[in-house]
Amino acid sequence: MIERYTSAERSQHILHYKPGIFDAFYAGNISSCDGGAAFRDEDPDHSVPEYFRGIGQFRERGAPTKLPAAMDDALILHPEVVELDRRAKAATGAERGQILTAKGNLLKKLRKEKLEDYRKNWLIERRQAKILSFGRVEQCPEQDQNPLNELIPQKGRLAIMMARGSDIDLADLQVAMEDILYLLREDWTVLYRPGEKPENGKCPECNDIIER
Repeated sequence: MIERYTSAERSQHILHYKPGIFDAFYAGNISSCDGGAAFRDEDPDHSVPEYFRGIGQFRERGAPTKLPAAMDDALILHPEVVELDRRAKAATGAERGQILTAKGNLLKKLRKEKLEDYRKNWLIERRQAKILSFGRVEQCPEQDQNPLNELIPQKGRLAIMMARGSDIDLADLQVAMEDILYLLREDWTVLYRPGEKPENGKCPECNDIIER
C-alpha cells in the first residue's frame, strides 16, 4: 500500500474512523484506496471511489436543460414583469432602455429559478419511478441538439429514420415519404414554430393578414 498511495491517502484510509479526522486534507468524503486489493497484492479497482468522488452519480440522462415552452411563456405574466412592461410603455428615451434592460435581467433570473425547480422535480419523479420499477424504467433519450428539428419536426423524424437504416416497417416508410414531400414542397424562406404558420396568409392567432 505504501508504494501505491500517498501518505495522506493512506492516513485517510487507515485512520478515518469518525468525521473530522484529517478533514482539512481530504479530497473527498470516502477513501480513494482499494485497501483489500493492496493487502492481497492484487490489481486495484478504483471504480467505486471514483464514482462516489465524481459527478457521474449526479448525471441523469435526458434531464431538462430548458423550461417547457408553456412555462417559459408564462414568465411574462409575472407581476414584476407586467409592472416593468407598464412602465416601459409610459417611458421614453434612455429611461425606457433602462427599464427594458431591467426586464431582460429579471426574465433571466426568473427563468433560471424556474428551471432549477423544474429540474429538481423532474429528478425526484424520475428517481421515484426507478425505485418503484426496481430500476427497469426506460432510459431517457438525450435531448436533441439540433434546434432546426424543433422548428421542422419532419427533419428530425427523417434523421431518426435514416439512422435506423433498413429496419423500417411500411407504416414508418409511408410517414417518411410524406415528410420528404413536405420538405420539398414548402417554402423555407421563413421558419415558423409548429402551430404558428400563417393560414391563407393570415395569422392563426389574430387572423390579421401577414406581409413579408
